[in-house]
Amino acid sequence: MSASKIKFTDVTGNVPENFYPSPCKFEIPEWMKSMSSYMPTDGNEDRPKFAILSDQQTNQTAKRCIPMMDALTSGYMIKLSHDINVTERDDSPYYQWRGGMGVSFHIPGQLYTHKATKNGDGIPKINNPWAVETPGGYSCLFTPPLNNEDSPIIPFSGIVDTDSYSAPVNFPFQLKEGFRGLIPAGTPLIQVLPFKRESWKMQIEIGRTAKINRIESSVQTIFRNVYRNMHWNRKSYS
Repeated sequence: MSASKIKFTDVTGNVPENFYPSPCKFEIPEWMKSMSSYMPTDGNEDRPKFAILSDQQTNQTAKRCIPMMDALTSGYMIKLSHDINVTERDDSPYYQWRGGMGVSFHIPGQLYTHKATKNGDGIPKINNPWAVETPGGYSCLFTPPLNNEDSPIIPFSGIVDTDSYSAPVNFPFQLKEGFRGLIPAGTPLIQVLPFKRESWKMQIEIGRTAKINRIESSVQTIFRNVYRNMHWNRKSYS
């Protein structure tokens, strides 16, 4: 089966290749990259081998958590295409940049019930140079990089039907409270998760089902890699 295609177009023609979007598997945050797969023991910072700590626990860390890694590596990352320097002016953040499309603002009234406008400040937004296009029936979730606490920029999330609207969308954001300093070009900005539009209907059941019991029973049969080996489906983004 051929892979679906997502297309990113630089409408400015000026974004350096170093800062092009990339599959998220190449943008793992530093806190995860620096973590060992197994917990250090007895003060030894070397990576210890797999160990069973109790009937229910092993010494595996979050780096071995497939659901967390799936969240980190799914989709594509739009990165900041230019440096942004944040200083202080009139008790509010002041944004400076040398090139690129820079920062513009929504007036506070457009988000007047949100805490981000409590001081009367406008809502800053990154003027995004990238147009995103997907095949018919596919939309994109634009969201802050999942499980990533490193960036001082916290964008708002949004869904765009990128099969019909394939022009650039800008990214309103909140600045991490108290941050002042340089945000370098290449900083992960927006995780793009394409998905097929489908209709869903919710169903609620009470109590345990035979299927749930079977799944939980399978989890208790081996100490490691049970989800990876029995339930996980590999995702591919390139």
